[in-house]
Amino acid sequence: MANTFSHSQLYNYCHDLFRDKLSTLEKKDVHPAILQAKSNKLFYWYPATPSSLLNIIDDNKLLSDKGWLPGFFNTPFIIWYKNNGNIQCIPVDLRTASMVKNGSLNTDIPFGYRWVKVVSDKRKDEPVYVAADPVVASLMIDRGYLAVAMGGDFIPHAHEKHLAALNKPLVYLNNKQRKDAAAKFVTTLQHYNCEVDVVLVDDMKSLLCLADEPFNEELKNYEIEGCEFVVNRIRTKRRIAEGMTIEEELSRLLSHSTDHFHKRYKSLIYHQKIKTEYVDYANACYLLSELINANMPLKDAIDVVKRRYNINIKLSSVNDTLNT
Repeated sequence: MANTFSHSQLYNYCHDLFRDKLSTLEKKDVHPAILQAKSNKLFYWYPATPSSLLNIIDDNKLLSDKGWLPGFFNTPFIIWYKNNGNIQCIPVDLRTASMVKNGSLNTDIPFGYRWVKVVSDKRKDEPVYVAADPVVASLMIDRGYLAVAMGGDFIPHAHEKHLAALNKPLVYLNNKQRKDAAAKFVTTLQHYNCEVDVVLVDDMKSLLCLADEPFNEELKNYEIEGCEFVVNRIRTKRRIAEGMTIEEELSRLLSHSTDHFHKRYKSLIYHQKIKTEYVDYANACYLLSELINANMPLKDAIDVVKRRYNINIKLSSVNDTLNT
């Protein structure tokens, strides 16, 4: 039986069960992005007991070996394939449209990779969107996009060769707070000469609540070319006195870039110059505001900023209570 094993009957049964269960749930218990999805074709529901699955494959050990006895019951889930063809059942929080990490997760290949690999040759001009959460990738696939997920904000080393092997443009997709992860993704995949763009939005789950046309427009509006994103990130991120300067980090970027991207980076660096002292001053002001909000006395806060950035901020008009 092991030589002829197929997951299809099992996941078809669990998908039908998901659709039945979804129709009985109150709307407040399900994220709008899931409620309005066309088919939720990558969502499943694990039954109250494994008995119904054993009616399909009457072999308890085989079901366990293949990943169909995850240890949870009566729960929505998605399926993450392993490289060996076995599966992992990943619980889903329907209210937040997020995966629930249930023990260790095998991420030897990206979520959705097998499907993208099969269909990508027929859709040569389309990019592959790379998300952190597999639930986001599932909802993207439901809308017709090519999408995979990494299981976290930063790219696992094991995913690098798989994404490069797609030989397609890649788009890192996440929330705006994940700028460092996005920059790391771009520079890592560029070592394989992959073309990478970045889309960072205020809230990816809220974006997925839009109808198809405005959703696609928003993706395009937020998209930025990978090299440009990395240079902008280096120039504008907050720094500490002991860290690398902007010039040092840009120089390192050039020295580590492949020939394919070196010219592009050089052009961006030398033709879009900004005054780095403005960035340092902005970061110093931001730190000062954080320290004041944390109830640090104004004089102490100014001293901390001066030690870190070597900038003495003078405030011409400050409420007297700040000095107490």
